[in-house]
Amino acid sequence: MGEADRKLVDAHYLCGYRAADEFVTSGMVLAFGSGPAVVHCMERVGERMESGELKGMTVVSTCRSGEGHRQGLGLPLAPLDVAVVDVMFDVASSIDPGMNAVIGEDGAVLKRQLVRSKSKRLVVLTDYSRTVPVGRGDFPIFVALARQAPSGVLHSILSEPTVAEEAKLVRTAAGGLHITEDGFCLAEVIIPRDVPDLQQWCRKVLQIRGVMGHGLFCAVDAVVIGHNRGTSILLQKSLTP
Repeated sequence: MGEADRKLVDAHYLCGYRAADEFVTSGMVLAFGSGPAVVHCMERVGERMESGELKGMTVVSTCRSGEGHRQGLGLPLAPLDVAVVDVMFDVASSIDPGMNAVIGEDGAVLKRQLVRSKSKRLVVLTDYSRTVPVGRGDFPIFVALARQAPSGVLHSILSEPTVAEEAKLVRTAAGGLHITEDGFCLAEVIIPRDVPDLQQWCRKVLQIRGVMGHGLFCAVDAVVIGHNRGTSILLQKSLTP
């Protein structure tokens, strides 16, 4: 493992543990997404439960990829239709200075949006290499499409100049369409640079027939950022190193 890779692994570890220590107390219902930092966050919650520091915890899983880790740590599962989630933890593939995050690189964007709608707080875990304008360049927004005629839905997205500058279907290594665990196709969308209001973009893309959900989460509640000096926590304010 190279030095850069080692630092990134350390950042994920510190990020996950800091999040679990700062935002988790006894009796909470927690939701976990996927990614290395989220795994470390779950590990730390498990440690605090085992020591007796945390009691009465339940967990909602927002994606299948995190299920194995949850089961291995013995974290008790709450049903997806639980009324309220205290804290939702997930990893961002990108996050901008307005604390708007792109989440769901594994494609489970619809389930995440459902859990987010009932969560008191969304805490995003990331590192400084991901603090960039969302939906631009190498950091597209993930959009779930109905499996019926996904190329037609993609064409509709590209026909909206205020929604997409570029868009493409995500494919497997074998060349087939990537199907998410929710049962949808997945597209990567690059948004126009002059989009003034990301909340409005969210509403507009969902109005396109065949669009089932997206991975843009606007104005998240808190961000835990790993970097070579440790971690930083941001609460609804601009990102600064």
